[in-house]
Amino acid sequence: MIDAPFSNLQSRIPQLPTWFWALLIFAVALAPRALALGSYVTPDEPNWVYRTLNFGAALARGDWAATAQTSHPGVTTMWLGSLGIAAQRAVDPAGTADAINWLSKIDRLSPENLEALRRVGVFLDWARLPVIVVNALGLVGVFLLASRLFNRASARLAALLLALDPFFAGLQGLLHVDGLMTTFSTLSLLSLLLAIRSLQHETHESPSSSLVTRHSLFVVRPSPFFWFGASGAFAGLALLSKSPAIFLVPFGALALLAALVARRLSARDA
Repeated sequence: MIDAPFSNLQSRIPQLPTWFWALLIFAVALAPRALALGSYVTPDEPNWVYRTLNFGAALARGDWAATAQTSHPGVTTMWLGSLGIAAQRAVDPAGTADAINWLSKIDRLSPENLEALRRVGVFLDWARLPVIVVNALGLVGVFLLASRLFNRASARLAALLLALDPFFAGLQGLLHVDGLMTTFSTLSLLSLLLAIRSLQHETHESPSSSLVTRHSLFVVRPSPFFWFGASGAFAGLALLSKSPAIFLVPFGALALLAALVARRLSARDA
């Protein structure tokens, strides 16, 4: 029923391979998110650069307690920002060393400290880059997962609309937590829906046909446990990005409860 409105659209689009659409969605998603590079700075980003520098320094010296820079917790943001800054330091070791040494001598980043803001700004674009790439890859993941749930036409349309949404693209081009939390939360929920559907399919298969299907189509259709594991991993990354992602726990429980009730009702009616 959900796929019906897209049946005519799908028949008119050339049947290009999945990898082509994945690359196209990645490119379409990457372009608007990369517009933030060298263009503007949002109020929170200097703080995230400063936290990322402190996070990376704490990791380097093995001071695990000092890696907790904020209550968000923003771990994925600082992970990715650290990767970008590490790449920048490899490309320009002399130019970055001075800024890092100077910033290491201040206790906190104050908005009145213009010199500190200038030195923090040296790292912003490089720190943004991995965040931009991961968010663009996340939309490729949305396309691939939605293709399993619905059909390729509806999955392409959803991924391209998300890729070109101005607010969403602008948010995902920043060194910040909200874009990453949204990416990982979406992937978690799609994986959960795939897990529930896989369980329903296994329930309606005979034992012999189920074994044949698992053996011959293992790569094409992983087991429900794979999808539950993927959903949990993405939920963990979402929660490491920002604490409101905790909503995934009760939401997932309610989704499983609803699936269980529907299964019981279906079995009773049968």
